[in-house]
Amino acid sequence: SHNFRLSQKVSVSRKFELFGHQENVLEGIQKERDKGHTSFLVVLPTGTGKTEILIADYSKEFKAGRADKILVMVPSRQLKTDHIAKLQFRLKDYHLSDQISVGQDIGSDSVIIQTYSWLSRHYQKLPFDAFDYIAVDEAHHSVAPTVQKVIQHFNPNTLIGFTATDQRLDEKKLEMVFGKYETSLSLQSAIEKGMLAPIKAFRIKSNIDLSQVRFNGRDYLASDLQKTVIVPS
Repeated sequence: SHNFRLSQKVSVSRKFELFGHQENVLEGIQKERDKGHTSFLVVLPTGTGKTEILIADYSKEFKAGRADKILVMVPSRQLKTDHIAKLQFRLKDYHLSDQISVGQDIGSDSVIIQTYSWLSRHYQKLPFDAFDYIAVDEAHHSVAPTVQKVIQHFNPNTLIGFTATDQRLDEKKLEMVFGKYETSLSLQSAIEKGMLAPIKAFRIKSNIDLSQVRFNGRDYLASDLQKTVIVPS
């Protein structure tokens, strides 16, 4: 045992600084707030820190007394788990972890993170003013009827959506939920700034004919894909 050396683990909160584009987005949101606007949409490429913008903006609004209760809407249970873990960790850097509980229990947690599907089944049981701040992750789903009903049920001080893909295949516009918006940072700009790795694309030559695969306005029909694409050859 004399060959082992005792060591002390020290847990410290890491220093964190927002990127320039994130600060610009936060400044833009605040300018719109000052004009009386309450709905915002943040369009940024995947991997450029949309969640950090959410945490920074929410923390500021909480400290200002305008966001005691927050709802974060996510499309899947895995994203719910990921967001809970990240917010619990990152709120330490804003010195709020002892004031804010993060979880999925609407009765006790300050920051509620729940899936679209769960909320679509339970939102009518909640009062319209249950949340001061609502964030919609993967906000391009917000125009779907079930998600839209959830959003329209509540009346928060802040409604903010985050997405990397604001152009939907069915051409439904996100303005109908979040109002007019501008894309904050393009994918090309993010790559040029060194924030994302350059794209490598590969095209596979095949004799598969996709002309008979039907499109229903939202997606390609699975049955057609099954017969056309998923074949032994």
